[in-house]
Amino acid sequence: MDDYIQNDYGGPHMPGLMKMVFHPYRLSLDGWRGQLDECCGQRIVLGDYGDYSNGNFNQTGNIFEDMWIAGIDSTNSAYHPRVSRVSSYLRLSNCMENWIDLALAYHDEEKHLVLCQPKSLQLPVNEHFVLLLKALSTCAAGKHLVVTVIQCSDFYRVDDNGE
Repeated sequence: MDDYIQNDYGGPHMPGLMKMVFHPYRLSLDGWRGQLDECCGQRIVLGDYGDYSNGNFNQTGNIFEDMWIAGIDSTNSAYHPRVSRVSSYLRLSNCMENWIDLALAYHDEEKHLVLCQPKSLQLPVNEHFVLLLKALSTCAAGKHLVVTVIQCSDFYRVDDNGE
């Protein structure tokens, strides 16, 4: 499966001193606008934090691993990822007719991505998780946090005409 990371743009806000990057691709996650970056070939998982530059993410840690090391019970359902519905942010004129299990990640420069059978995993948004992020904020301060991962079985590029 291929992975994509997303920023917390227009969705639930995450606390802490983490950095934000606005990514070039846009789509919808449970009706919220989202921005994402193509990260094929990089091993990125939900909860990773690290440095991000020029489309490359260098992981320095993962909040779920830190949680386990700190002795926090990760089996508590309050810490389980949320699964979100992935859909197209915009529809291209000839591109989205009769598509099942596909979503279009729109790009301003006609480098759109069609995601096949996309599945979105997001960090939970609840009081337990906010407290966890605050407790772990010293190790993630000044870093980028992967708050959403979109997995898909395949993808391909299309232009504004769906070709």
